[in-house]
Amino acid sequence: MATRYPCEMYGQIFYSPELSYNDLYAHEHRLVDELTEFLNTNGAVHLDFTPDGDSLRFQCELDNYGEDLFHDLADGISAMLAEDIEGRLLFVDKATLGVVHVYALGHEHWQEAAIGIPR
Repeated sequence: MATRYPCEMYGQIFYSPELSYNDLYAHEHRLVDELTEFLNTNGAVHLDFTPDGDSLRFQCELDNYGEDLFHDLADGISAMLAEDIEGRLLFVDKATLGVVHVYALGHEHWQEAAIGIPR
């Protein structure tokens, strides 16, 4: 049986320790709004955000598992990040658990790694 949402995405945004509480709060609210709109536009469902001190955790399900989508998401999310904010994304192939993709995000740039899971 095919999995309706074969991809689970986990994300975490890290704020600079130099940010004041008010700046962190403003960035967090802006990011939640922008991420919600952006992820929904890209097919995300079951979106959940959890503020966690100097970071923001989020997760969702996607109806596609593919590097083109991951690159589009990394491009869009990294463009939302200010100079003093970084992030990570983890994509899990729920259908096979055979591979995970990991992205490190900075302001308008990212790096990726794919890790195959042995049987």
